Amino acid sequence: MKNTVKSVIVLVLIFAVMMLGITGVNAYTAPIIAANGSAAVYEPLLEVMPDAQDFEPLYDAADPAASTLTDVPETVQGLYRETSGLGYVIRLSTTKGYTGEPIELTMAVDSEGKISGIKLNAFPDSKHFGEDYPDSYLGQDSALGGVSLVAGVTYSSKAFKEAVEDGFAVLTANSLVSAGVKSDSQILLELLPSLFPGMANTEGVAQYTERELSGGSSTKALDSANGDGAAYIAALFAAIGLLNFNTRFQDSDNVYVNELQANGLYKFYDAFVKNTLDYEQFYLTRPEAEAEAFVHGVYQSTGDNLHAVRAEGEEIRRNIVLITMESMSASYMERFGNTERITPVLDSLYKLGLAFDRVYATGNRTVRGLEAVTLSLPPCPGQSIIKRPNNAGMHSTGALLRDKGYNVTYFYGGNSYFDNMETFFSGNGYDIVDQKSYKPEEITFANIWGVCDEDAYRKVIRTLNEETRSGKPFFAHVMTVSNHRPFTYPAGRIRIPNDSKSRAGGVLYSDYSLGRFFAEAARQPWFENTIFLVTADHCASSAGRTEIPLQKYHIPALILAPGLIEPGVVDGIVSQIDLMPTLLSLLNMSYDSHFYGRSIFDPAYVNRAFIATYQDLGYLEGDTFTILSPVRRFEQYRVVPTEENPHHLEAMERKDAVQVDRAIGYYQTSCKWNKR
Repeated sequence: MKNTVKSVIVLVLIFAVMMLGITGVNAYTAPIIAANGSAAVYEPLLEVMPDAQDFEPLYDAADPAASTLTDVPETVQGLYRETSGLGYVIRLSTTKGYTGEPIELTMAVDSEGKISGIKLNAFPDSKHFGEDYPDSYLGQDSALGGVSLVAGVTYSSKAFKEAVEDGFAVLTANSLVSAGVKSDSQILLELLPSLFPGMANTEGVAQYTERELSGGSSTKALDSANGDGAAYIAALFAAIGLLNFNTRFQDSDNVYVNELQANGLYKFYDAFVKNTLDYEQFYLTRPEAEAEAFVHGVYQSTGDNLHAVRAEGEEIRRNIVLITMESMSASYMERFGNTERITPVLDSLYKLGLAFDRVYATGNRTVRGLEAVTLSLPPCPGQSIIKRPNNAGMHSTGALLRDKGYNVTYFYGGNSYFDNMETFFSGNGYDIVDQKSYKPEEITFANIWGVCDEDAYRKVIRTLNEETRSGKPFFAHVMTVSNHRPFTYPAGRIRIPNDSKSRAGGVLYSDYSLGRFFAEAARQPWFENTIFLVTADHCASSAGRTEIPLQKYHIPALILAPGLIEPGVVDGIVSQIDLMPTLLSLLNMSYDSHFYGRSIFDPAYVNRAFIATYQDLGYLEGDTFTILSPVRRFEQYRVVPTEENPHHLEAMERKDAVQVDRAIGYYQTSCKWNKR
């Protein structure tokens, strides 16, 4: 007990020193910061982002031609990047208010896509507006779900809100902020009300915790948490410190101790810091036998979803090339309404092969996409299986094809140690060719993510030419890297300058490189005996007005096979986990499977998709979208297409219990059985 009290006292003292230190540093550096650049411009920026070090102007409405940003609304007067990584500050002006006079405001958006500061500079209706109205925007993301219009000043408050939405629009359009990707601190904060349903002043605690976990200013946060809130804050941080200390004792020899710690905040915090979430502990479940019986009925399987996939006719021995393109959203294609002409190759290929119009990625990270096409499993909560320990020897497409006599290789333009790719792929039947395998003369251009896509594709062709000498068919999985911030690529290749650092440039160059690959591959003797699957790992962003906006998970996918597959269109819902089983079925492959993905040509196939974030698990079937969330919650939405958004979601008042049970059955069992 004495040691515990001592530890708490030490933590409190450390915390107090940190507060004083932060306050002192801020007081010392603020004048220096303000002196950088023009005070007339930067001082208003510091009012909404006081901890800024310096600003880099990205857009000025007075000289729009000097900026590389695209899709900038007229409302945006200026956009500035904070140089140390805190986020962005946007100056906005609109005349859409009731009086027609300018409404001017400045807002700061942090690196996690949330409003961290906002100030009303000019507003003729402000006396009717309420001084606290701008504060209601603090902590909001692009969905602005916690903001309401002001009665009696509806026109002006609507104009204010639309201006803020325009600010978010320019950030997301230029991929400056990935607002839909939640940080660890965000995840914890969103669960605070569920963890402490009776806590007073939860909002004040949340604001304070968010600033602390993100390294922000604690002094101002303390001011916002008044009364009992301050006491709760101190208790919360003391408790977190103790929890962090006590996690080392989570496995006790005393069974009663283990049972007592199995629920509540203790166990949740342990899961949170390990980046894993145990499905049965945090999500809705059904009796184990019931959930397993559902899956066995779907797949005619036994055990951990072991089932026989049997094809009619002789197996077709073709080479296989799987290309997963970095961040290639379907929304970039002309086929799906884009007018920028940045995917001419993909749009052309869509007319030549088996084209999928409604494929959905399982997640919003590269490892999620790789997991989907390699393991053919629904996404698990927490980290991808690829980043988890003990993930070797799994039932993978690579291991399956190696058993069938294929040479199996994973090609990556960067270093495969990133995101644990090297350990995962080498442990599951793949040889690896990554940046470490390149000779100096094979690299013409590289950035922080690896070699440019052209270099990567040339390496693929050289390697496959060598592999064909073995007389064995090959399976090549290619992961590209160029369509990724900072969007740099070789000069003189495409119409968008290589120093523009724009998403459109990254997309166009990635598409250009894909065309070069197919042009060169077509000259190789193995081309006519090869089947190609081209898809994406995930979309460029996942921000939207719902927890899982469907349009932000819509990816392209097509299968090409000269002389084997006639051009066609698949317009039903297809999951990313179904793509490789579909390709294998086109080759008449029979095998014993643990895959949850299945061929779209299977008579028992159901059009459905699995879509997830770090913590939310989505299941789409028909026009019903079910989302399972901690702590044992679910939401359901109806897909109601609009002219602007064919994936528009509306909350369902009357829930579909059958769909909820199906979602639970898939996720509950796959989260258990993927550990084999």
